[in-house]
Amino acid sequence: MTTRSTQDTGAEQFGAFAISRYEGDAARCEQELLAACQRIFPGFDGGYLVPRLHTVTDPVLFVARVGLRLAAFKLAYRPRPTLLYSWLGGVDPESKRRGVAAHLMRKQHALTRHAGCAAIETRTRATITPMIMLNLRHGFEITGYGIDHQEAPAGRDATMRYAARLEEGKWIETGDLVAQGRTPERMFEMELTRIGDCNWPAAR
Repeated sequence: MTTRSTQDTGAEQFGAFAISRYEGDAARCEQELLAACQRIFPGFDGGYLVPRLHTVTDPVLFVARVGLRLAAFKLAYRPRPTLLYSWLGGVDPESKRRGVAAHLMRKQHALTRHAGCAAIETRTRATITPMIMLNLRHGFEITGYGIDHQEAPAGRDATMRYAARLEEGKWIETGDLVAQGRTPERMFEMELTRIGDCNWPAAR
C-alpha cells in the first residue's frame, strides 16, 4: 500500500466534463466512489470496493465531473511495477453516450506509457457488452475467460463463445453467452480490423 498522494493542478475540460487525476492516497476517496458506484451499478455492494480500495498498491483515479457531481471515473492500480490493472470504472446514466468513458481510457493509457508500465490488464463480465467493445476498440485483446457462478443463468456454468467469419470482404466477430440448458445468447457483433493468430484482435 502506498502513502504517496498527488492530484492534478487544475482540471482539463472535455466537453461539459472537468477531468482530474488523483494518485496514491488521494485516489482512495471512498465516499465519493461508493456513491458513484451505487448510482451507476444497480445493487452495488460496497463490501466489494471499500476494503480493497485501502489495500491496493499505487492507485490512479481519473474522474469526470459536471459541476460537483462525479459523472464518470476510471480507477486502476499497480499489482507490480510494470503492470497496471484497470480495476473499476463507470459512467452515470445522465452522462452516457458522450464519449467520456473512451476519453478516460485514453488518459489512463497515456499515463501508463509515461509511467513505464509494459502492459495494462483488465477484466469484465461477459454480459457487459459496451465494456467489452470499448476495451477491444482501445487495443485490449481477449486472452482468457473464467466462470462466474453468480453471473451464470439459473446457477449453471456459463462461458463466452467467440467466432469470426468473413462476410462481403470484412471480418465479423461475434460473442455468444453459452449456458447449459439454455439457447446461446448473442452478446455482441462487430467488424474487425485484423485477425490475430492466438488472441482476438482490437476492433474499430
